[in-house]
Amino acid sequence: MKKQSTLKTIAVIILIMMISLIYFVGIYVKKLNKMENIVPDYKLSMDFAEKRITNLHIDTSSDTIYYDADGNEVEEEAEGGSSKQVPVNQSEVLNSENYQKSKEIMKTRMEALGVTQYYIRQDENGYMVIELPEEDKTDLYLYAIVQTGLFEIKDAETEEILLTNDAIKNCNVVYNTTEDGTTVYLSVQLDKEGTKKLEEISKKYVKTTDEEGNDTTKNITISVDETTLSKTYFGQTIQNGLLQLPIGSPSTSIQSINSNYEQAKIYEAVLGSGKLPIAYTVGDYQNTVENTYTNELAKIVSVAGIALLILITVYFIARYRKNGIMAVISEIGFIASLLLIIRYTNCTVSVDGMVAIAIMGLFQFVFLNTLLRNRKKYLKSSVSDFNETFIKYLKMEIPIDIIACLYTFVAWTPISSMGMILFWGAVLFAIYNIILTKVLITENK
Repeated sequence: MKKQSTLKTIAVIILIMMISLIYFVGIYVKKLNKMENIVPDYKLSMDFAEKRITNLHIDTSSDTIYYDADGNEVEEEAEGGSSKQVPVNQSEVLNSENYQKSKEIMKTRMEALGVTQYYIRQDENGYMVIELPEEDKTDLYLYAIVQTGLFEIKDAETEEILLTNDAIKNCNVVYNTTEDGTTVYLSVQLDKEGTKKLEEISKKYVKTTDEEGNDTTKNITISVDETTLSKTYFGQTIQNGLLQLPIGSPSTSIQSINSNYEQAKIYEAVLGSGKLPIAYTVGDYQNTVENTYTNELAKIVSVAGIALLILITVYFIARYRKNGIMAVISEIGFIASLLLIIRYTNCTVSVDGMVAIAIMGLFQFVFLNTLLRNRKKYLKSSVSDFNETFIKYLKMEIPIDIIACLYTFVAWTPISSMGMILFWGAVLFAIYNIILTKVLITENK
C-alpha cells in the first residue's frame, strides 16, 4: 500500500515537472532547418504591445457651391453664374454637445468593428487623440471612425433627396451565393416611417414601356458620403422597408469576398452608429510607440512574482518540512498550468489580467497553507479531511466565479482579460487540486 502511494506521488511530481518544463522551456520541433517552439506566445493587450497615437481634427475646409445665371445650384461652374465657399462644419454645429456626441458615435463604431482596445481623449474644443493597437487593420479603423456617415437616396436626375439617415433602423451584412459566385450585401432596414416612404418611392421609380414599345426608367441613387452604392430602379414594390445593397461584384475569390465584407462592415458600423454631427479629419500626427513604461512595469511585476514565489518556498519548507516541499511543487505546477492555459486559450494579457494571475496564485497558496496547517495542528491527512477543506475553498471561490462571469463578457480588453483569466483559474483550481494536489497531500504520510 505504501509502495503504491509512493508511486502515485512520484507520478504526480513527474507530471507537474513536465508541465513546468513545457511552460518555462517550451516544446521544440524541427521546422525546415531550425528548431521552433510550438508553445503559443502570449496575446498581449495594448498595455504591452505597440500602439498608434493619432490626432483627429475638426474639418476646417470649405466646399465650393456653384450657381447658374438664374441662381440655381449646379454641379460645375456655369457661364454667367457665381460661386461661394461653404464651410464643411457650420459654426452653429461646433458646440460641446456635438463634440461629445461625435466621440460617442466613434466609440460605437469601434465596438461595431470589433475593436476592443482603444482610448479616445477629447478636449473642450472637440480636438481628439485616439490610441489603437498597431496592427493590419489600424488604418481601416481610422478610416471608418472619421466617415461622416451621410446616407442619401436621391432622384438620379433631379438629385432631390428622398430618404436620409433618419429613416434607418439598423444595418447588417449578409451573403448570397449563386453560380456566378458569392455576393456581399449591406442590408439596411428602415424604420416605420421610412418603410412607408420607400414603398411610395418603389412605386414611382420603375421601368415603364409606352404603347410604341419604348422603355423609360426613373432611377434613384443610393449613396454614403457621396459615394454611390447603387443606381437603380425598382422591379417591384418594397413593403418591408428592407434594402439589399450589393458591395462589389459576385466573386469566387476568398480574398475578393473578404475585401467586400470588410467594406460592408465599415458601412454597417458607420450607418448603424448614426451620422457624425461634426466632420473630422485624421491629423498629420500619427506615431507608433512601444509602451515602455508598462513594459518596465511588467518586468518589475515579473521579478516581484519570482521573489514572492521564493518567499513562499522558504515559508513552506521552513514551517512544514517535507510536506512543505510538496506544497511548493503544487504551487509551481498550478501557476505553470494557468500560464499555459492562458497561452493556449488565446487570452489577452493586460495589466488587469496580471492582477488576476496574482489573485489565483495567492488563492492557491492560502488553500495549500490551510491544508498543511490543519495537518500539522490536528494531524489530519485523510481523503475526507482534504475534501472538507477543498469544498470549503470552492465555496470561498464563488465571488471570484461571479466576477469572472461578469467581466468575461465585457467588450473592453482590460476587463475581459481579467475575467477570462479568473474563469480559467477557477476551473483549474477545481480540476488541478482534486486530481494532483490531493495525491501530493493525502498520499504523503
